[in-house]
Amino acid sequence: MSKLEQAGDKRTVSPARALLPALLLAVFPADSEAQDLAVTGGTVHTVSGQVLERATVLVRDGAIVAVGDVEVPAGVPTVDATGKVVTPGLFDATTSLGLVEVGMVSSTVDYNLQGDAVRAAFDVTDGINPRSSLIPINRAAGLTTVVSAPAGGLISGQAAIIDLAGASVEEMLVRPRAAMVASFSAGGAAWLGLAYENFENADVDGTTVVVSLPLSQ
Repeated sequence: MSKLEQAGDKRTVSPARALLPALLLAVFPADSEAQDLAVTGGTVHTVSGQVLERATVLVRDGAIVAVGDVEVPAGVPTVDATGKVVTPGLFDATTSLGLVEVGMVSSTVDYNLQGDAVRAAFDVTDGINPRSSLIPINRAAGLTTVVSAPAGGLISGQAAIIDLAGASVEEMLVRPRAAMVASFSAGGAAWLGLAYENFENADVDGTTVVVSLPLSQ
């Protein structure tokens, strides 16, 4: 198995992203990176697609080391998942988690750099709040890794991949400057003083586009 929104913002966790009845990885607290734990008796959906009934997931030092018919070593804490479903953590590819706390309170909004239409140098890593109250809420719903992305303008800036665990940005950060975000929409066209119809060659109709680029570290 692998590791694998927002008040005032349309990027919320939809029911479709919570397809399984229970996401037992939510029992792992934010500081679980060095913990031992065994989740026992659940229906385990592995990353390869297998479904294992009454299986055990064994975690040592914060990493999953065995799944299936596993003997739990003495002294390892256990969580009884009988009657529940255990899945890998979910990955959300476009969020503003860590960048927005309350959408209507400007002092808590750090995903939209006001000013020029082209904001390619804007790196959201500088604005991520590891103490955001929205992070544990989304983690409890099964999200463990997300792309935290900027918005606004024509070229919005650089997104980052973060884990929803860790006491600091450094602990959460998986990959900074992971993608460049652009808006092929009526709003993006307006920044250039154009009507949306001028975007004749756009492949995307009225949405935000996230383009992964080999940006230098």
